[in-house]
Parts: sequence; structure tokens; C-alpha cells
Amino acid sequence: MISIDIKTYGLEELEKPDKKTILRYAGDPLGESLKNDHVLSDLLDSVISEGESVIVPRICSAECAVSVTGDRVDTVFGEISSALLAKHLEGCSSAVFMAATIGIGLDRIVTAKSRVSPAAALLADAYGSERVEALCDHFENGLRSELSGKGCSTVSRYSPGYGDFGLEYQKNIIGGLQCQKHIGLTLNSCLMMTPTKSVTAVIGIKNGAESGKRTWKCRECGMTECPFRNAEEEKGKE
Repeated sequence: MISIDIKTYGLEELEKPDKKTILRYAGDPLGESLKNDHVLSDLLDSVISEGESVIVPRICSAECAVSVTGDRVDTVFGEISSALLAKHLEGCSSAVFMAATIGIGLDRIVTAKSRVSPAAALLADAYGSERVEALCDHFENGLRSELSGKGCSTVSRYSPGYGDFGLEYQKNIIGGLQCQKHIGLTLNSCLMMTPTKSVTAVIGIKNGAESGKRTWKCRECGMTECPFRNAEEEKGKE
């Protein structure tokens, strides 16, 4: 049996919504659409206000042992065949498997807005992406801080769908963490999650302090053609 941790977060625990990141998810790589566009700015403010009234950030997670052999990662959730994940978890003796969601309320808002305002629907969807990533960042930073006090360190979270870590492994994580029971997260036969603004991921744990400076997440990722890649990183900004 694994021990599953479940937590619901208050909005005040997360970083405030980052408008530049929301716009990046909406298709503006540099997040500059708000410059001199008061109509868009007001619309985004309205979307954020409405979204903040309905989202419920929740995470369930469990730490378990992992063993890396070649391109295979063995876990209590089953065997994962992924050369990239195996490389990412190299040197890790355990990992935290996590599932995060901001709830179904925002899905309903996006659906409603899509009938009357495609622009508002796009921004609401992008807001949801920014919020669930902020939730994951908050969890990951907290885990890193907790483990550093125990003489351990983490490697950045890695999700099914990255590289050769297939989406089908979401079944292992969502099933193993009993996500439907704990946070209302389900997976359909097409490997789509409900609520849609949800994330599953693996965070590797190593013995010893963290070495070297962490790079930005997009800079660590090999998906250079990703439309959501942070353009600020491409300009070399820290």
C-alpha cells in the first residue's frame, strides 16, 4: 500500500495570475498583446476575476521507490518504458507521483463563453493553463524546500506526453493515486482528462543537496517547436 496525500489549496497560497503567461498560452509568445489595448486588458481582467471565483486547486500525490534500468523505470504504478524519463530520473532512488487539477468550474465557463465570445473563451482556457501550472510550481517548490531540509534534492517534474513518455501512462498515475475518488479527476478512452485543466507528473528525488543552478523549464525541454515555449528564454533572459 502507498500513502496518498491529498490537499486543497487556497487561492492566496498560489502566485497571483501572471497575465504575460496567460497571453503566451493564448498564442502571444511574448505576452505583449495588452500594450495599448484597453479592451483586451479589461476582458482579461474580467476573465481572471470570474475564473478566480470558481477554481478549486487540488493535488494528490505519493512518494514511492523507483528503479531505472536502461530505458525502463520500475515503479509501484507499473513499468514505464521511456528513455527520456529514465535519463531524467537517473540517480533517483524515489519519486513523487502527482496529479493536480483546478476543478470543473472553469471548464463550464470556457464552454459557456465559446458560444458568445471566442476571445473570452480563449483567454479563459489560457488562464486555466496558467493556473494549473502555477499550482504544480507551488507544489514542486514546497517539496523541494521540504526535502532540502532532509539533505535531499529534486529533479524538475516530468509529465506524460513529454517526448517518449507516453500519454497512456496517465492511466497508471491516475489509477494508482485514486484520483477520481480523491480530487474528481478522470481519464477517458482517448486519454483526455476531466477536468481538462489537470496535470499528472513525476518528480524525481535524489540523496544529497542540489548541484548547480536550475535552468528555466522550457530551456530544459527538447520540444523546441512547442507553440507555448517561453520566448523570453529564447532571448536568454534570466
